[in-house]
Amino acid sequence: MTLQHSGNNKSASPFQRVTDLLVTTEPGKPPINLSIGEPRHGTPNFVKTVLADTWQEFGRYPPIRGTATWRKAVTNWLEKRYSLDGTIDPDKHVLPLCGTREGLFYAALAAHTWIQKTDTPTLTLLPNPFYQVYASSSSITGAEIGYYEAPASNGFLPKFESIPKKWLDQAQI
Repeated sequence: MTLQHSGNNKSASPFQRVTDLLVTTEPGKPPINLSIGEPRHGTPNFVKTVLADTWQEFGRYPPIRGTATWRKAVTNWLEKRYSLDGTIDPDKHVLPLCGTREGLFYAALAAHTWIQKTDTPTLTLLPNPFYQVYASSSSITGAEIGYYEAPASNGFLPKFESIPKKWLDQAQI
């Protein structure tokens, strides 16, 4: 278990950090699959139909905020799914994203920027291995990163009992 300040190597890209980690790996070893999160399933037929019917609309960028109809549909789903009773404003609380990483990045950035538990530096707890977007958003804010165990012997599931209590008290994400 290690605690690392993300400011140690701010200029290194995620790819350079991976390269540095693999420097002692001999060529010919099995490759590491870094494609977790990439879609692996076929496109559903209803999506294909909508795309075929609306292909003319793909010649220009969509509105940054999405359409009012889309925002309202998202709001209705959230209200129904989570019994929110009118707390979601489609014009203030709903925004389309280019992908999951973008949303995770913004959520982590918001947590480190606006949710301050103490005067101590904010902390992101990451299993090792981890999803890179959490580390990059933490790096932007200058947060520390605490890596905890998620070993192959445990199916890469986190071993939460291995996390020091002081880390839990300091953690933002």
